[in-house]
Amino acid sequence: MTEHDVQVTTHRRTIGPVSTACRLALTGVTAWSAVNWTSAGIDWFSRTSTITDPGIWLLIGLGIYYGLHQTAESGFGHRWGIRTVIAFAVVLVGAAVVALATEGELWAAPLTWLPYGLVLFFFVSTAIAGPISLAQGTPGCEFGALGELIRRVRGVSHPQRADAMWCIAGLHRIDAWEARRAEARQRSSSHESRSAREGRA
Repeated sequence: MTEHDVQVTTHRRTIGPVSTACRLALTGVTAWSAVNWTSAGIDWFSRTSTITDPGIWLLIGLGIYYGLHQTAESGFGHRWGIRTVIAFAVVLVGAAVVALATEGELWAAPLTWLPYGLVLFFFVSTAIAGPISLAQGTPGCEFGALGELIRRVRGVSHPQRADAMWCIAGLHRIDAWEARRAEARQRSSSHESRSAREGRA
């Protein structure tokens, strides 16, 4: 354990009902997407027409940002997030050189296998992280739950991840909204209990 690590707290957190429903829905959608992605296969992905689809590049970007950078940063620290992305970029360049040398074009194996596998990893990880976030009570993006699980396994917590991880689906905002509502209900209940005690006195 380094001087920057602290013991994992055992404070029990819960996810609100609206956010729980959103997480379960997102888990179902990404699991279904993973099956469809696998069914489409690498042959479909390797077509030159595929790389002209902006949606494909969005998925690749999400895979790099959340699947690689955010998960590694949350689980192991800021430097590991950057190192993971750099390592992936180096492997991409190497695969591109091999593809150009063996196939005569860049968008060919083994280069195409990397982004294809990355997007599949993103879908599967998101589907798995949903239930993990519910079990741990991790607010924000599901990949923050993966990072927290890694920290739990390591026996440390990451001070830089004190806030909820930003989520492109808006889960961090839903969690914050439900937390504010729960806090308001708790204050109201405490006030009513105090008033009742004073009334009896």
